[in-house]
Amino acid sequence: MRHLRRLILFLSLSLSALSQPYVLTNGIIHTAKEEAFQGWVVVENGKIAQVGRGEPPGSLTDPGQRVDLAGGHLY
Repeated sequence: MRHLRRLILFLSLSLSALSQPYVLTNGIIHTAKEEAFQGWVVVENGKIAQVGRGEPPGSLTDPGQRVDLAGGHLY
């Protein structure tokens, strides 16, 4: 589990250098305010811009800007 967290952190930091927004999908999202849930996170300019449950909206489904977490946990 610790290695998965490190991988996700590395992936997030590596992708933060991208100039375009991207979507982390198919992950177990952990927030400070809610129980963990299956969902997605939009990252813009290296910062979390949106968080949602289930599949991302149609406007965020461009395959070039998606990263599939394959059920991994995102903290």
